[in-house]
Amino acid sequence: MCAQFDLRLSAAELLALLGLFVDSPALGPPGRRFPGQRIPLLRAPGHPARAVEALWGIAARPPGPDGRPAAPAHNARAETVTSRPAFRAAWCAPPADVTCGRGVVPASAIVEWDPRGAASVPVRLSLPDDAPLLLAAVWVDGGAGPAAAILTRAAGPVISAFHDREPVVLEATDLEGWWAGGAAADALRGGARSPDWVAARGAAPRQQSLFGPRG
Repeated sequence: MCAQFDLRLSAAELLALLGLFVDSPALGPPGRRFPGQRIPLLRAPGHPARAVEALWGIAARPPGPDGRPAAPAHNARAETVTSRPAFRAAWCAPPADVTCGRGVVPASAIVEWDPRGAASVPVRLSLPDDAPLLLAAVWVDGGAGPAAAILTRAAGPVISAFHDREPVVLEATDLEGWWAGGAAADALRGGARSPDWVAARGAAPRQQSLFGPRG
């Protein structure tokens, strides 16, 4: 975890949730997102751009002996984000830093695979009432634009049936402390409780939004 998520939010929904204006192009089309693809990234209020497209994956390891680049890290462990060289500067950056920092990746659900049974089955994991997910992240300037990694923590009772890690999920009321950094962000990183995940086998998206059913 987290190797794919589902995004079916509109700019209007994020405005209603966060009070932040988000350019629709940064959200991209609805559907699943995978490592190596472009994903929406929310950065601290007051930053030159509040919402941008970011590459999902930060270069965290040097090239191998054959000179080939290592696969970018699409996740960052909450327990070690303060010490790993690839993520440390982003974690410690002040809110006004334009080269790296803490961020938020909006999502509608995450997708895991249920290995139990004759064949693995995708499972869509969302919040009750399909409420938007705010996934904690770190980002760095990747040269061609920002690159991001989603923070993960030990899985709670629902996701542990499918994987031993789950994303760190923030509440809208957490964001002020998240952007500020320091002890507030450390508490959110280390003390986040597991959400009340709702699991749906088959990973079929539910056509529901903050403003009622979509056609």
